[in-house]
Amino acid sequence: LDWELSTLGDSNCDLANLSMMYFMPSMEHGWGVAGLGENWGGTGIPTREQLISMYCEYSQLHEKVRRGLGEISDASPTMKPANLEEVKVWSGFYLSFLFFKNCVIVHGVAQRAATGVASSAQASKVAKLLPEMVRTTHKVQVSYPPP
Repeated sequence: LDWELSTLGDSNCDLANLSMMYFMPSMEHGWGVAGLGENWGGTGIPTREQLISMYCEYSQLHEKVRRGLGEISDASPTMKPANLEEVKVWSGFYLSFLFFKNCVIVHGVAQRAATGVASSAQASKVAKLLPEMVRTTHKVQVSYPPP
């Protein structure tokens, strides 16, 4: 488990973390959805909009099961069902937050690579993603501003 990527609390952070892959460049520029960039049609990978809709649908189902059976409530007593429109409105805020968080992580990877203490042979390649990640963070923040 990587503590830097773990969250406790708002599940929209987890959804945003999963959604980040839709904004990443293709493999020749970094890592996108399995290196596909924006060309994943026909792969079975849902679009970002489909992913968000599925998340909201399943959170509604979770709430129905919790209320009807009472078995899941002990595992997640504070989870509330996601509202699709609310998730869409706030998705840019959470995406920007997660991209910023990952920029900080990648900056740390770059620093460790520069000082010769990287934990991965891919550290230099990951470090080169930082400028693009910063641009993407800004682009997401401007394109999907919070209310």
